[in-house]
Parts: sequence; structure tokens; C-alpha cells
Amino acid sequence: MLRFFWRWAGGKTYPPVTVAQRPGAGGRREPAAGPDPGEPVGFADAVQFFNVTDAQLRGLHRRHAARFYFLLGGALFALSFGVTTAFLRGGPARALLAVLLALLFLAAAAGSSLRAWQIRERHLHAFGDWIHRPRAWFPPIVE
Repeated sequence: MLRFFWRWAGGKTYPPVTVAQRPGAGGRREPAAGPDPGEPVGFADAVQFFNVTDAQLRGLHRRHAARFYFLLGGALFALSFGVTTAFLRGGPARALLAVLLALLFLAAAAGSSLRAWQIRERHLHAFGDWIHRPRAWFPPIVE
């Protein structure tokens, strides 16, 4: 169940890092020598590797932008109505849980916004670059 919500919120699961058994190492395992030359490194390499068209990228951008606004709305709802109701019915401890739920929604929204910005810019920017550009926080749904 948790995996479903993780995937729905945009979470990715990656296969474990491959390691090579070194001959004569006595059972010790070492990481592989480097990235596989066939693996994508940048955005353009990933688009070419996975054979993604521009129409698919636009659709992916729309989905991430819509997910961002949905999760942002959930965070605002949990922050306003949820905290007020939890405080009136259960006290400050339940209100704190509602705040933590709002922060969870906000973190998932930030991830979707970052992905939408990366798709729109066609570059794999880092999270720190996204933080320093407030204009990238609210992605347009229609390009």
C-alpha cells in the first residue's frame, strides 16, 4: 500500500547498484568500475535511451504540473482546515500531526515541481538550483 502511494506521489524506485565479484578477493564485493556506457547520463541521453517523443514529454510535464497543484492544495487544506479541526477536537498533539501531514504533502509537491521544471528546461537541474529560482516553483500546466 505504501509503495502505491509512493509511486502515485512521483517516487521512483531504482534497482540496486550492481557490483562485480573480484577474483581472489575472498568474498569481498566491490562496486563496478564505472557507469555502464549504455546508461543515460544527461537529459538528452535519457530521452534518447528511453525513446521519448516531444509529445510524451509535454504530457509528462502536464502530469507533474497537475500533481504539483493537487498536492499543494492538499497541503493547504491540511494546514488550514486540518490543523483547526485537529486542535479543536484533539488538542495541540493532533494539530502537530496535521502540520506534519501538510509538510509531507508539500515535500511531494516540491518533487513534482522540480521534475516539471526539469522537463520544461530539458536539463537535469539539481534541487538547489530549483530552490534558488522561485519562478520555477509554480509550473504552468499548459506550455
